Order: sequence, then structure tokens, then C-alpha cells
Amino acid sequence: MLLLPGCRASDRADGGWILAAGEFQVSLKEYRDTYEIAKMAYVHNILQDAGVRRALHRRVIHDLGEALFLQAAAWETGIEISKTVLDEAVAEIRGFYPEEVFRQMLAESAISERAWESALRRRLLMERIAEKIVDRELEITPEALRVCFLEYCESLGKKPEEVPLTEALAEILVARFRNQESEEVYGRWLQGMRERMSVRINYALLHEVFPETRPLMAESGERGGGEMQPRDPVLGEDMHEEAGLIQ
Repeated sequence: MLLLPGCRASDRADGGWILAAGEFQVSLKEYRDTYEIAKMAYVHNILQDAGVRRALHRRVIHDLGEALFLQAAAWETGIEISKTVLDEAVAEIRGFYPEEVFRQMLAESAISERAWESALRRRLLMERIAEKIVDRELEITPEALRVCFLEYCESLGKKPEEVPLTEALAEILVARFRNQESEEVYGRWLQGMRERMSVRINYALLHEVFPETRPLMAESGERGGGEMQPRDPVLGEDMHEEAGLIQ
């Protein structure tokens, strides 16, 4: 699935958008391109079924919405992934595989190189955001490190007085504490962001271009003005199961 980062509304030359979060939008063209790429993974006969196409739209909306939310959150946090950073990450990963093997892996997964790079960029954004949030909000107290130290001694089967507290060990304890607490700290921040920033969906334009998506509006509930905001936009659903492709 192609995970486009979206562009800021002020940078748009056209007025047609499908998804918006904060100052960022996904245009109709970006959405259409993503949908067409997603269709390549399915045989033509299956896609004749409106239910299958609708399920595919749900997945595209979900993936683009998640990517757009992440982009908006990263912008608020002062984080962005430059082309140089992305190119370096791409080169590092591709360096592990012969070129033909890498291309074959993408082909077998029905993923374009552009989609793969967009997904990699999303992962880098998540890592950068998590790192910054943890650095900003995680408090490493002496008491917390003492607990980590006692747990470390227990894991060695030794008493605390038998383990010298060196500078190297202190670094290990800090790293352990960060690993243990970072997920909870990041999760609280992410929940707070979701409570004050939602992904808006322009169902009026979506239904005009893709009539098979009209039932999505009834499921989500209309908020007026031609813009729709689902209560929980297609989170955690499997398009194959929804479309009846899994027994």
C-alpha cells in the first residue's frame, strides 16, 4: 500500500482533497494513485464486485489516514525526514540484497519501490517522534535506577553488594529503563494527539468520484459541510474478510 506523506494545505495548487489532518492533506490525485496501485494486487474479476472495491477503499483510507496523522504529528513535534536521510536509509537496507533479489521481493509482495520508500519514511518518522517524546517526557530518577539495578542483580543471581555499580553498568541500567518505559510514554503522547487531532474525510468528493464508497458514509455518520469524520475510521479491519474473500 502506498503511504503518501501528504502536503500542507498552503502548498496545494488544487482544491480537491480527500483526507486532511492538521495542516496536511491528501489530494484526490494522490488518493486515486494509491487506490490504483492497491488494485494491482488483485485479479480483475474480483474487483468487479462493488463490495470488494469498497473494502479496498476502506483499507486505502485507513493507511493514508494513519500516514497523514503521523505526518501532522511529526510537524507539530518539529520533526521531519529529509530526502538525504531517507536516501541513506534506503541505500543501507538495499545494500543487504542483490538488486534483482530486492526487486523480486517487492514484486512478490505487489509493492512498488515508491510505496516501499514511503513506508520506510513512515517508520523513520515514528522512530524519531518516539525518541524525541521519550527524551522530553521520561524522567529517570535515582529510585527508578535503583529498581533497575536490583532487577539486574536478581537476573545475575547475585546480591546487590556483589555487583559493582560502574559507569558502564549505569549506562546499561538507563538504557533498560528507557526501553521499559518508552512504549508507555509514547502511547500516552499518541493518545493525547489523537484526542485533539483527527483525520477528516471529504466524503462528498470521495462519493462523487467513487460511487461504490457511499455505504461508508452511513457507517461513519455525517458531520455536515460535505466533510465526514468517522468515529473510528476502519481501524484494525481486514479487507479480505469484510469482502467475503476468507471463509
